[in-house]
Amino acid sequence: MKKKQIRTAAIALALTLAVTMIGGCGKAEEMSVEDQVAEALANNPLSEDEDSSGVHTEPIPSKPDDGTRETKEDTVTAPISPVTDYNAKDEDTGAVSINPFLGSTSTATSFDIRFNIETDSGVAGITWGSMDGRNGEYYLFAFDCTRDIPMLYTSRRQGDAVYDEQYTNLDFMYPEMVMFTSVEHIVEITVSQTTATTYLDKYKVCETTLHEAKPVGQFGTWVQKGNYHEYIDNLFVAEDVDGGGEWIYSEDFAGRNNLFSPELKTVNGRLYATAGYHVAPLKEEEDKAE
Repeated sequence: MKKKQIRTAAIALALTLAVTMIGGCGKAEEMSVEDQVAEALANNPLSEDEDSSGVHTEPIPSKPDDGTRETKEDTVTAPISPVTDYNAKDEDTGAVSINPFLGSTSTATSFDIRFNIETDSGVAGITWGSMDGRNGEYYLFAFDCTRDIPMLYTSRRQGDAVYDEQYTNLDFMYPEMVMFTSVEHIVEITVSQTTATTYLDKYKVCETTLHEAKPVGQFGTWVQKGNYHEYIDNLFVAEDVDGGGEWIYSEDFAGRNNLFSPELKTVNGRLYATAGYHVAPLKEEEDKAE
């Protein structure tokens, strides 16, 4: 039913009410039919927020924040599109997989990194910023599980040199280590020039000032030396702080080959990263493999 038809029906109802009131109420006799209709519509207005079906279309308010933590309520699981056009041959040949998106060619210094991570010990996380494999300078964002409580660890590195180390206690979310380890967590890092903001399971946990603005470059995994590992899943990196720009990396690790083939394998649909520093190949290397 269209709005005009609904309003006509309302007017007709109001007229009926007006006639009834005129016959049974002395006060109504003093008011014209037009006045009765106007009063009825004023008391029962037809909402402009109703569509033709009569359904109220006003947006449902978001869940109120209790003010104790800054959250990203709109953060959702990364919009992963399974990568099916990697050109890697059989992994025994050592062929490099092809990233169908921008990869290391992106020059944007504002971007959004999203991924899932699970680890049970040691220090494990992800890296970005290198343009020269393991030799280039890069930023490391990792979780330190070597203490009584989990901590977010960030630093700037090149080779054996370590700069700008920063630790953030996560006990306000996970007061005991057992609550954090062996559980898959959602991580989002929004980078805007020299400011990186980290969200863990949709809660803002840290804001890091970077030494200098850098593009994503070669995305990497980093795990402390020893019998340590991490699982990475649903990796999505895109330009712009909200990830609304061009896609740089997108990988759900569902296939046999992946962004890090042949160095790292997938296990049950997740990347299994072992101890050490591993980087995705440069775009130039990808082009050579085509």
